[in-house]
Amino acid sequence: MTWGLKLIAWVVTTRVYRHSYTVAQFIEFFFHPAFFVFTNDLNVLTPRRFFSSASNTDNFSPRQAKSTILQTLIGLLLLLAYGLVQNLYFKNLEQMGFLGTPWIGGAVSIATAILFHAANVYIQVSFLAPSGYLIPVDMNRPWLAISPTDYWRRMHFYVREYVYEIVIKPLMTWWLRKKTSVISARIALVAFIYLLFTFTQVGYQPYRQDRTFLVGLLVTAVFVAMFALPELLSPRFRRRAFLEHPWFGRILTLTLLYIGYAFIFMMRSGF
Repeated sequence: MTWGLKLIAWVVTTRVYRHSYTVAQFIEFFFHPAFFVFTNDLNVLTPRRFFSSASNTDNFSPRQAKSTILQTLIGLLLLLAYGLVQNLYFKNLEQMGFLGTPWIGGAVSIATAILFHAANVYIQVSFLAPSGYLIPVDMNRPWLAISPTDYWRRMHFYVREYVYEIVIKPLMTWWLRKKTSVISARIALVAFIYLLFTFTQVGYQPYRQDRTFLVGLLVTAVFVAMFALPELLSPRFRRRAFLEHPWFGRILTLTLLYIGYAFIFMMRSGF
């Protein structure tokens, strides 16, 4: 599925946005070794983001080298913590008693998702840096999010950028040129994103035991409800509900996350 998303990004960037790249850049974009380490957000970097981060490797300073080593160590430590949670908790839920119920499992799943994402991103960023691609870490304290959209932005910046640049902007432009109403275009867009990410949930879940299409639909439905549907609310309501009352927004966001992850935990008995 990752290769399909990268191919879509390449076609849209070269055909719609008219960016021009060489064959060597095509090979680098698709087959850089860092993309074979983990399947994560950095695998859906847009061509524009990827190549704009390129720098001269001859100027790779000792300070950058230390930073890269530190990022690698942080990623490995986070990955170790993630592995311990998986082996000591999720693989022993039947022996956990109350700790193995959705009441606790929902909260543990949120922390595990952040842990897994951070570990992968730190390692991938550190692998890209020596070859001259200085990509910022895709993690900005998601626990401080004041709205579901803010959580998504803090947790998955590059996925959000991909969705906007490769999916939303071209499709919305095309629909509006066809004189489709804005409401109809938004509904169609949410449906399209739902189907698109359903397939990513089916194909990309290395730590999930059940990869059936039904689980993909379920997981995507929960996350679309948490993150996409609030975007259909009026800007005025969102501003009053979240931006003007940040603590209310944080509590509401964490509550939605908890309900969503607890429900998924209950249906699947694990994250």
